Amino acid sequence: METLLQKRGIMQAVKYILCFSLVIISLKTFSQKIDGKYFYCDPSGSSCKEIDLYQNKFTAKYSGDFGLITLSTGYYLIIRDTLLLFHVNKIEDDRIVTLKKVKYLDLLNAPTFSTKIRLNIVNEIGHFMPGVNVLLRNQDNEILKGLVTDQRGVVDINLSPLTDVDNILCSWLSDEENFKLVDYAGYESIVTIKLTTKGYKRSTQTGCEKYLIMRSRKGRFSLKNLDSSEILNLGK
Repeated sequence: METLLQKRGIMQAVKYILCFSLVIISLKTFSQKIDGKYFYCDPSGSSCKEIDLYQNKFTAKYSGDFGLITLSTGYYLIIRDTLLLFHVNKIEDDRIVTLKKVKYLDLLNAPTFSTKIRLNIVNEIGHFMPGVNVLLRNQDNEILKGLVTDQRGVVDINLSPLTDVDNILCSWLSDEENFKLVDYAGYESIVTIKLTTKGYKRSTQTGCEKYLIMRSRKGRFSLKNLDSSEILNLGK
């Protein structure tokens, strides 16, 4: 079994090496032709995209309602008439910090499956954020209860052993973060969530987007998403 796992690990590593080798080849062959910033807005103007191609990397910004900007990064590769965007967004490990986690006990000091969480919401520089929406949701992400952080940026959550709550979503205008209750069920915990107030959030999109390059002119080209058939007319 161990040998089989080692072989799988080696094969996975070889795949990544081949992928990035192709990216480097693409850089040498195509980057001078396509590098630059490109913009696209739908006819209503409610949704816009900006794609910045530089060497073998890309940064994509997606703006929509409320002026929210979602930022995605990764590597790009061109094979004949197809543009491939490999999203390699890194999920921040420091967005959720558990400061305390001890078994929740009843009046007789016996363990119980009741859950108690003191939730602190802070911004990117550590300042507490009052007025943040905290939504308790079930497995289907239906809202069971809504709470709001107080003037200290804190909200207390107390749940019984029979709760239907599956996850907790913290949302403030341009950013949101959620966590699973199962990680804290039966414990008394203090948890700090970090949200950004900079008007953008980092995308969690992974995998590869595939676009057919339909027309290419000086400073402009049209792309067709091979999965959704969406057409993007991009211009510098």
